[in-house]
Amino acid sequence: MMFGRIGLTIMFFLTLTWNLFGQVPTLRINYFPRDNGLLSSSITSVTQDSTGFIWISSRDGLYKYDGYGFTGYFSKQDDSTSIPSNNINHLFLDSKDRLWIATAMGVCYYNKDLDNFIRVADSRNYAGLEGINIPQVSEDLKGNI
Repeated sequence: MMFGRIGLTIMFFLTLTWNLFGQVPTLRINYFPRDNGLLSSSITSVTQDSTGFIWISSRDGLYKYDGYGFTGYFSKQDDSTSIPSNNINHLFLDSKDRLWIATAMGVCYYNKDLDNFIRVADSRNYAGLEGINIPQVSEDLKGNI
């Protein structure tokens, strides 16, 4: 009787182990040529927001991928609601689900309601920073950027 329980236990764990090793994850890689909307091959950062959009930064602008195609966001000299620079260093999603964009000419975050950007620091406003080439954005435990 004792051998039967031990034998069943061993068989159970062998079956469980066999099933775990028998499942191979499916990996799907898509290649996106330039004519599909992603104009840069110099990618600097990638992140996914809570709505499922994939954000891709590059040295030539910011791109949002919705699963079907890309939307490009670029710096416009006379538009304070555009990104400060096309040369993007880093993307960061904070605890409030805001997408922060650190660029060579300042930092901003994405305004979901208006599909534009709110600049925090740029060439016109250093906002107390020593320089405007922002390498990275992060958040402390209290939610401060």
